[in-house]
Amino acid sequence: MNEYINLNLENIENEHICCAIGDPKHQEGVNIKKEWIKNKLNEGHVFRKLNARGKIFIEYEPIEMAWVPIIGKNYEYIYCLWVAGSFKGNGIAKELLEYAIQDSKEKGMSGICTLVSKKKKPFLGEKKFFQHYGFKVVDEIGEYELLALQFDKNDTPKFNENTRKMEIDSKDFTIYYTPECPYTINCINEIKEYSKENNIALNVIKIDSLEKAKSVPCVFNNWVNFYEGKFISNTLLNKNSFAKLLKRRINMATSEDFINYICEQINGVGEIRYKKMFGEYLVYVNEKPVITVCDNMAFVKKLDIISELMEGAETGFPYKGAKEHYILDIDNRELSRTVVSKVEEVTPLPKKK
Repeated sequence: MNEYINLNLENIENEHICCAIGDPKHQEGVNIKKEWIKNKLNEGHVFRKLNARGKIFIEYEPIEMAWVPIIGKNYEYIYCLWVAGSFKGNGIAKELLEYAIQDSKEKGMSGICTLVSKKKKPFLGEKKFFQHYGFKVVDEIGEYELLALQFDKNDTPKFNENTRKMEIDSKDFTIYYTPECPYTINCINEIKEYSKENNIALNVIKIDSLEKAKSVPCVFNNWVNFYEGKFISNTLLNKNSFAKLLKRRINMATSEDFINYICEQINGVGEIRYKKMFGEYLVYVNEKPVITVCDNMAFVKKLDIISELMEGAETGFPYKGAKEHYILDIDNRELSRTVVSKVEEVTPLPKKK
């Protein structure tokens, strides 16, 4: 039988908080996260973890106190449910979620809710998993959805109206973050240092109060990126991923050098050629279109065959009206070759005109 621990003021100093275990560069973030939890325990905050060394936990609290731009009455909000590595497939996620549901019922709550996306995005829960337990979509903004398991009909949670903006006035690269995730602190420190060294205009907004969290102008769990006033993603960035993302965003028109670089990186997967279309490019493998290249970014379709390989990858839209695609990390040659090979397998040849 699995043994679980709920953090409290008596044990928190001697217990790990699952994320960033033993990684010195994230120790500051771990310490800040522990202080954040301490201050929230008297608000009904629950951090329950498996008594093991790994990322296996669920974290939730009353929606009225949750640092997210979601409003409602008498609901619990799940920040994170994470079961990683070899612990997957052992029923642990089921036990953690069932505990949270039962705990919410015993507290007389009207339900429990969480943030997901229509297609899997990094740092968000798995929609299908929650739906299996009766969670239903109660609100949505673009690709993001609020799921809720309702115990009664007294209230339904929803996104704050300010959240629906998904844009800001500043044109600088802007990051909103909270100490709720222990990884955010080191990520922010790295990005600030890189921006200073490279004279990059950076705007960092720390969400350090409930009031600020409830008024964030976009879908938000603990981190969000804006550029040119537009929402980009909820993906945490370190120095390297920030540099790559910024390079792609600044160099808007795709260069032929970048196309040649893509072809070099995937060399060996088949017969490769590219075709220029309206200023951008399609890369063909064995006469099948597998990569769409726009704004110096390599996009591949979100297909089931590569969903596991691309878990945690950035996503975006290659052009107006397109469906959401994965953004391929073309610098990772092994990953790129594997992904392209799998996409080529299931991509039909274009019909001859």
